[in-house]
Amino acid sequence: MNTGLFESAQNIRDFEDVLHEVQGYISGKYALLISDDADRQKDQIKAYITKYLMDYSLAVEDMSHDELVETLYSEMAEYSFLTKYLFRNDIEEINVNAWNDIKVTYSNGEILPTKEQFNSPSHAVDVMRRLLHKSGMILDSSQPIVVGHLSEKIRITVLGHGVIDNNIGVAVSIRIVNPRKLSKEDFIDHNTANEEMLDFLSYTHRYGESMCLTGATSSGKTTLMSWILSTLPDNKRIYTIENGTREFNRATRS
Repeated sequence: MNTGLFESAQNIRDFEDVLHEVQGYISGKYALLISDDADRQKDQIKAYITKYLMDYSLAVEDMSHDELVETLYSEMAEYSFLTKYLFRNDIEEINVNAWNDIKVTYSNGEILPTKEQFNSPSHAVDVMRRLLHKSGMILDSSQPIVVGHLSEKIRITVLGHGVIDNNIGVAVSIRIVNPRKLSKEDFIDHNTANEEMLDFLSYTHRYGESMCLTGATSSGKTTLMSWILSTLPDNKRIYTIENGTREFNRATRS
């Protein structure tokens, strides 16, 4: 037994068993609470989870009580282990290549696999459906390719059954617009461009010349364009024509 768990716990169980049991209890007694507004009710839901774990002395090996509560809440009301990656400011992309193969692209250019993975292909599908639900989108056999948004800064593209093999579960690209606005100095310090190049791009756009920014996925096109837009004077009116994306933050000025 892991002595780091709540000390009186004697009922060590697999996480999936605990999740199933607690989920049934919470959804049965507090369904309205969860379906109302999970974010606003977060503390109260966690209190119910804690009470149930303590009442039945439930524990999971190698997980502290607080870790177990957080993980259970995330599985039931949020987006499983993806939750902690979605709202960081140093991550630009999450790619789910299969239910057990998830890669994260960081702002410094590193691409690293996550330590966590989904429990099964169906678990991955369930979490993606929960993500897409935020933008009113449905992933099913009639719509195996879906593009949705978790917020204005997070775009989700999901490929499901009918497009990929069942044993993969889903293939997903989650693009996150970096909330940290880069300055001219940031581009120069990272050897993206020198001052003369950046000034040329800014002045060119300011005085009405057309430009085209191209490059591979995650190469920095949106980040650079956002900076160029931020340099325009306040008396300039900006129109955007977008094809299913919300990658440009409307508040481009700092």
